[in-house]
Amino acid sequence: MKKSRSASKKRSAKKKPAKARSAAARRRVPKKAKKTAKSRSTAAKRRVGPKKRAAVKKKTVRKAVKKTARAAARPRKTAVAKKPAAPRVAPAPKPTVPPAPIVPANELKVGVVTHYYSHLSVAVVAVTDRRLQVGDRIHIKGHTSDFYQTVNSLQIEHDQVSSTDIGQAVGLKVTEHAREHDVVYLVT
Repeated sequence: MKKSRSASKKRSAKKKPAKARSAAARRRVPKKAKKTAKSRSTAAKRRVGPKKRAAVKKKTVRKAVKKTARAAARPRKTAVAKKPAAPRVAPAPKPTVPPAPIVPANELKVGVVTHYYSHLSVAVVAVTDRRLQVGDRIHIKGHTSDFYQTVNSLQIEHDQVSSTDIGQAVGLKVTEHAREHDVVYLVT
């Protein structure tokens, strides 16, 4: 049988010995652009001798033993038989009584602001306690508003009126910004 030239070339290529490198050439290692964390750790292990490696291994074993000892020392949660819960009874609602506002002795409550139209500067007042008339001096007091003024204009359903009765809602032109729930007092 005849061997083909290509097969013999392959064999001859395999048989060629590698060039012998000098000891200095073997020590030189080409520098890589970046070393990965894995390659750094393996290089560090190579530099550390066998005694040092054994000491490091003992240290990690000690840490693991301490960790398991701490875990064993911790109290374990045990299953406790739960008592059946008593039926829940809703607490009685507490009456919500707002704190009584501090009112000077010379002021009497007239009513409460139910709405404020800012573009008109008009407050809608629900007259609940006293009558209100044009020319009366009033005090409007709320959470953020607190001002005095005289009543110049009163309107009920777009009709100009000079006085109001209890139970009516009246439109009142105000000088400052009034808010809902502000209380209107008559200054005597």
